[in-house]
Amino acid sequence: MQLRRLSALALALLAFAACTRADEHAVRRAQTKLQSAQASGDDVAVRTAAAEWRTALGDLVGTVEGGTPKRVAADASAPADAKLAAAYLAKYRAHIAPDIEAYLRDVAHPTKLPAGLRQLAVLLIADAQTVAALGDAATAERAEIPRLADALCSVQRPNGLFAFPDIRAKSEFFGKMIDKLLEAHPDAIADGWLVSDGGRGDLQYDNGLCGVALLEAHALTHDARYLAAALRAAEWAKTQPIVTNWNYNSFSVWFLARLALVTKDRAWLDEAARRCRFGVLPGQMDNGRWFDPHNAKLVYHAILCRALVELAIANRAFAVTDAAVERAATLGLDNAADEILRDGVSVVTVPTEVFAQALSRWRTTPRWTAAMHALASTGLARRAPSSELGPYAAAYLDYAHRAQP
Repeated sequence: MQLRRLSALALALLAFAACTRADEHAVRRAQTKLQSAQASGDDVAVRTAAAEWRTALGDLVGTVEGGTPKRVAADASAPADAKLAAAYLAKYRAHIAPDIEAYLRDVAHPTKLPAGLRQLAVLLIADAQTVAALGDAATAERAEIPRLADALCSVQRPNGLFAFPDIRAKSEFFGKMIDKLLEAHPDAIADGWLVSDGGRGDLQYDNGLCGVALLEAHALTHDARYLAAALRAAEWAKTQPIVTNWNYNSFSVWFLARLALVTKDRAWLDEAARRCRFGVLPGQMDNGRWFDPHNAKLVYHAILCRALVELAIANRAFAVTDAAVERAATLGLDNAADEILRDGVSVVTVPTEVFAQALSRWRTTPRWTAAMHALASTGLARRAPSSELGPYAAAYLDYAHRAQP
């Protein structure tokens, strides 16, 4: 009798596993169709291929890659103090100062770098946000901005790309990815930099971050070199294919929408909108989450929302009405807020940034404000379950100062 029960349980578990396993061949076919449709700019074909991909995922639609993340119970009862954010940032800066100096020293030697240029870009953006919040009191951050911007400009490729360093000796994770890319594209590396992603879209990540960082540097220093470098990076981004990883596309959407705001050039807004239309919106479900398990993770969901919010802000500045973008940004932030407040905080980095930016520059809702409070109180108390708040505390600091009466 006990054996029969165990057999029945085993069969039930096998049946459950079978029903939740994605049809990998169908997924790949759908992704191939999707990339072709994205290249042709065929709305119907893009939506059809995205729907096929979603169907092929079966019960894995909207589930989180890697399983349920660890969470910390959300506390949205009161906003964190801006002074606490400033103190956190001061300690963080002191902690990473030696690493930044080493990074600046080695930036021209890519195989020595521990990570991509995104590290410098994120810090530069944080410095700009800190200056916006603290003004003349942010002396260290203001002085650091041109050093970081100059370092980025010094390694920009002739075609405008902010490339990714060949860090195979430093990172097993990126090493495997680079080795796999080189099997199909042996000329993808030049001068120690990954200068091609074989059409996968990976390089849009760092390029978009560096572009936004240089726009921040230009806004504070008025150094024309930084805007010129950002424009060259945008020209590179414009030549890149829209890809099936929604969050890769979103880095270019974010950057180009910000560039449109800075230059007041409608052409950059139109390019950001095109990339969003074919490379971001088709992956979002009616509940606001992206359907594939990778982008269903909160950190990538937040990255996608960041691009949508930036595009919505730029649309308003140009008096452009795009209901689809407004709806997608709202649904995405609603979904993220609901997850944080209902299930707890799983990651504090980019979610803190996007809620801070949305509340400061776009619009507010009670749920978004509560999510912001929960993220900040978790991150600043160093209770973050997956990664420390780090430089993203600057986005909260800026928001907290703006929110003061």
